[in-house]
Amino acid sequence: MINLETVKRNIVRMLSPLLQQGWALGGDGKFRYRFAVLKEFNINTPWRSFNQSFDCKVFESRVLHELIYHRQAIPLRCLACWKIVCHPRTYMELRAVEEYQARSPWESKCGMETRDHVPFAWGAYWYCADEKDGRHKLGILREWLVRTLGHDADIKLKRGCTEFEYRVGPSTTWKSFVGQEEVEEYVRSVVEVVPWIGDPPEMMVHEIHQKWIEHAHAIGDMSYVEETGRPLFGELVGYGEGEDDE
Repeated sequence: MINLETVKRNIVRMLSPLLQQGWALGGDGKFRYRFAVLKEFNINTPWRSFNQSFDCKVFESRVLHELIYHRQAIPLRCLACWKIVCHPRTYMELRAVEEYQARSPWESKCGMETRDHVPFAWGAYWYCADEKDGRHKLGILREWLVRTLGHDADIKLKRGCTEFEYRVGPSTTWKSFVGQEEVEEYVRSVVEVVPWIGDPPEMMVHEIHQKWIEHAHAIGDMSYVEETGRPLFGELVGYGEGEDDE
């Protein structure tokens, strides 16, 4: 069982995988992420984010859930996390959702799903303060989706990350453990939490859109041609079309 003393004695060993992934352990005893120090954007991201205040994927998911808890427990912030998710059916529907998110003050993101265990090409997420806030936003978003796209894009309110349910079990069974608050407070004291560095520059937005277009073409979602005016690649020459077999 994880407890504060065990974590303190083994913290360097627990977090050592980070040192192979762009992190460094400073002389002040803090692990720091290179992107946080240099204020860089991850140019490989498939997501366009709006109004985000922190990056939970690094500290909560990677540091706590995977390295400290060995995927056996849910971080406290994640226990309190509620989000709305929907799955646009085409590239052009994704772009419509993106425009809606860009106009909204709500914390959100949208983009292409690259996780093998998510059976959808596109995804959009809105982060909520609590379950009540989530249910309120769910009604507003479902109405907008039906009015704009003609369907609700499989929208639903969920708790925490999809990966947590696969690893730990249904979110209805999630619980904190005795001493968890002290463990996370200590880990936070030795890991510099990655700040959200703001909206990406225009060139980065163009790069994200280009990734989406290439993904759309690769999966046969040709709706992107409505925006680009032509497909990424020209039509191939075909032979034998319409000829009788001999």
